[in-house]
Amino acid sequence: MDVKNYAIEKVPEDADVIVTHENLLERAQGANPGIRIVTIQNFLKD
Repeated sequence: MDVKNYAIEKVPEDADVIVTHENLLERAQGANPGIRIVTIQNFLKD
């Protein structure tokens, strides 16, 4: 598995999944339609 860090607006269109904080879900959905998004509450505990 290859994991990379991108700004939400710069995620490649061929990404399989986006992992982001729950507060950024709407922004991620708007910038990346069609890509599965997994949200987490706390990067250190989830």
